[in-house]
Amino acid sequence: AIIAVDRKIGTDIYYGIETDNTSAGRDLAMTAADYCYYDGIQDGSVHVMMTIGDQSSTACVEREAGFRNTLAFYPWMDLVAEPAARENSEIYDAVIDCVTADPSIKVIYTDGDDGVTPIVSALKELGKLYEPDDPNYIYICSVDGADFAIESIRAGGSSFCANQRFDLFCTQVLDVARDYCNGVYVSPSTNKVQLSCSMIMRSNVDHLEDLGVLWALGAK
Repeated sequence: AIIAVDRKIGTDIYYGIETDNTSAGRDLAMTAADYCYYDGIQDGSVHVMMTIGDQSSTACVEREAGFRNTLAFYPWMDLVAEPAARENSEIYDAVIDCVTADPSIKVIYTDGDDGVTPIVSALKELGKLYEPDDPNYIYICSVDGADFAIESIRAGGSSFCANQRFDLFCTQVLDVARDYCNGVYVSPSTNKVQLSCSMIMRSNVDHLEDLGVLWALGAK
């Protein structure tokens, strides 16, 4: 029996489990839109930048589609810049260029946590790395749940992170493998599982760590 974890493979599988990447992008867009909303907000007043990652990666493509398509449901959110930026140096340069051209950019999205550090560095270079309670604060959104992204959220640099449930990748696969060895089989109608992410932000990061769902900090 073949069990695929976090990857689509070109063969029949017994069981597959992966992150719902479209949902990850969608949830980040909804979270950013909610945080940016206030009574009387004008349509198109929140300018958003999204770095476009590796288009050969289905994960990147699906996350970007989820983020982009969901923003369209929030009239105050305006996706004004979509620079191609795969490498950290390209992400840094893209933020420098886009925020210089449009200083009103309020939200920056990147496909993975690796992009957080160059975004923070670029904002610092531009003098636009504000404290979270500052009205000029720029929200940073990413996907994965790496330790440095979590620490950046705690420090007030990054804002939101869609945390992949790598802990369930382990426990659920082990349960399926054990059941298979004991003659308990997964139905073909339920053998492909997509997991939603938990959303990390300053207000709940300690709670999520206590729950043991942050894989980078030693999920329970």
